[in-house]
Amino acid sequence: MINNSEKPTILLACKSDKESYCTADLKEILFGIEEEQIPYALTTIEEEDATVRAYKAALSSRLNVGLAYDQENVIVHYKNLAQNQPLFVVNRKKGCAALRQLGNNAARLVKEVPFKNEYK
Repeated sequence: MINNSEKPTILLACKSDKESYCTADLKEILFGIEEEQIPYALTTIEEEDATVRAYKAALSSRLNVGLAYDQENVIVHYKNLAQNQPLFVVNRKKGCAALRQLGNNAARLVKEVPFKNEYK
């Protein structure tokens, strides 16, 4: 996990170093975070369950927000929520616009501004 003395970032957690987070849909999440001008970082958390991985990323993030994904979903978690109750779970098949909005909303959580509309 990331050291808390590092730059404050939203963390996107992969389950292994070999896992690819460079897919088009995952890039959309990062673009959404960038649009809101919040820094992000990629990290490895060797946990099979994506919800647990997102929660651990939130705990490790100095901004208290973590994301993780599996084959079906992308999860946004916040450190003050229960581990089994993520803030957002969006199916990857919803498309690039929904995933970009998910990135926007992860960053908006940090900024403490209202979230964008529901995912279509």
